[in-house]
Amino acid sequence: RLTFDYKKNFALFEGHVVVQDPDLRLDTDQLMVVFNDEGEATNIRAKGNVVITQENKIAKAGLALYDVVTGKILLQENPRVERGKDYLVGDVITFWRNEDRMICEPRARLVVYPSKGGARNSLLGK
Repeated sequence: RLTFDYKKNFALFEGHVVVQDPDLRLDTDQLMVVFNDEGEATNIRAKGNVVITQENKIAKAGLALYDVVTGKILLQENPRVERGKDYLVGDVITFWRNEDRMICEPRARLVVYPSKGGARNSLLGK
């Protein structure tokens, strides 16, 4: 289902929503896209069974907030980032789509299984 409001500059997708672009895939139950006056997407809010797949990393959460301009993605509601068997959990996980940078706070927990390259390279995908 799609609800589009031209006056309030938003589109709301409901049901099994899939967003695919060359670098990322997002699956969720509900997706709201907010547009500026020029019709460009500025913010995206995914709610319910959020799964973001990027290369060999998978991020899961109940809520994801994406700032299109900065590439910043904020994961809330039991966020988890996985790469192979390694995973990171915490209350809030923030990562930048086009950078090898991630912040997890508070109560961050990182589980890394020994492999070539060590812990730093494990979740960053190097």
